[in-house]
Amino acid sequence: GIYAGDIVAGGPDPAQPSRAAMTVAFPFIAFDGILTEGKDDLLFFPSVWEVDGDATPYSDWLARVPNMRPQSLDPTPSGVPNPLGVWLANDEIVVTAKEGWDWEDEIRQDRPIGMTLKSVVGQTFGNINNWSFRPRIIKFSLEDLEARLATPFVGINGATGVQMWVEFVERDAGTYPGQSVSLNEYLGGDYILHLWIEKVP
Repeated sequence: GIYAGDIVAGGPDPAQPSRAAMTVAFPFIAFDGILTEGKDDLLFFPSVWEVDGDATPYSDWLARVPNMRPQSLDPTPSGVPNPLGVWLANDEIVVTAKEGWDWEDEIRQDRPIGMTLKSVVGQTFGNINNWSFRPRIIKFSLEDLEARLATPFVGINGATGVQMWVEFVERDAGTYPGQSVSLNEYLGGDYILHLWIEKVP
């Protein structure tokens, strides 16, 4: 598994490419293709998942992503808009867990990082807790990328491209409705996903 403080990118600096991207290990290839000016946009759905069991929520996520569309602009956590535009998806993933004696019954181990409590059915032992994950979408067009690639970042291996990062935070999930019990004890974490974009001649 990945533990707090781990850096998984194939090199000393996860923000820069240090070896070739692959399809089966880090760093992963997210997209490799052609964008046509005025015609194509690339919708990128960044997410980080914890999968320890049957991975049903993750399978549900993968099946529904092709039908999701950008619905509204969403500011970054700092309140500063992303120049490329960060959008909210028009759909959500709901992860359900039942309270029990073990905390693993309360917080699903198989879950998207950054989900928030949507609803609680019942107010006693055995509650059904529904967690919501509303994906964010980064929308790329050829025009957006060309402007950034005009002054590229140079990686430690000499690669030139656009360097971006997306942060996922799980420390502000709130409290159970009608209670003062904080969820932070179970949903603590700060994760950063680095993106590297190159133009292939």
